[in-house]
Amino acid sequence: MKIGIAWYREDQWNLLKSTATDPECMEDTYQEWLEYVGKSMKELKKEGYKPVKVNFDVDKFNAWCKSNGKAPNSESRSEYVTRLLRAMDVYNPN
Repeated sequence: MKIGIAWYREDQWNLLKSTATDPECMEDTYQEWLEYVGKSMKELKKEGYKPVKVNFDVDKFNAWCKSNGKAPNSESRSEYVTRLLRAMDVYNPN
């Protein structure tokens, strides 16, 4: 089973943290996040999942939150990534 992994850009990390309503739930630095996500992806693979990197644009995410009446938090980030993954699967089902 595929699982979407939000793939943040280093140049947007500070914007992501400054606009999130739950920055305390995130790693302090981009480098810490990279280490965390790398370990998480290895664990998911061991458990039989297929983690898929989903490019995450903070400006597009914030616009999506605003247009859908959602707070920019972990729940919304997960929902947004799931929607992006589904859209990716339409064009590349493998």
